Amino acid sequence: YNFNSAPTLTLPAGLFSITLIGDGADSTVLHWPTGAGLTIACSNAKHSAHAANMTFTTGTANAGAALRLTNSVLLGVIQHSHVAGCTFRGADGGAISQYWTTGVDVVGLSMISFVDVLVYGVSAAGNGISIAGNAATSPNYGIIYNFDRCTFLSLGVGIEYGTYIQG
Repeated sequence: YNFNSAPTLTLPAGLFSITLIGDGADSTVLHWPTGAGLTIACSNAKHSAHAANMTFTTGTANAGAALRLTNSVLLGVIQHSHVAGCTFRGADGGAISQYWTTGVDVVGLSMISFVDVLVYGVSAAGNGISIAGNAATSPNYGIIYNFDRCTFLSLGVGIEYGTYIQG
């Protein structure tokens, strides 16, 4: 699937979840020739987001975030989110010349499990997964992040543990 812009999926108020499921990494490919990838914007602590079994590719260097997960309402009753079986790389194959600035960029969304995630950079450039709270809200903190069988190759930073994170 090719994208010419960076879509944002905004969950409505209330208890909602979004799930994107592919047929497998490199079987289902979401491709952005230039610019950032997909943003899922939550506005409730009861929102959750799930992405599984797909590859996010870019056709340029330092392209922005492949997958951005945000939440403007932190803490409270927190629902579980996950990113599983996903690969983030350049369309040229990985660790060659194209890469995302950040594979998965999390701002304010709590309780996320990352399982079997593979992120390629280029010659120590790019970040694998970045997690941060949300400085614009109160409380500001993101909590509970699990990493299982994740692989980070040719990146500047594998996991970036940002500000306003607890746990």
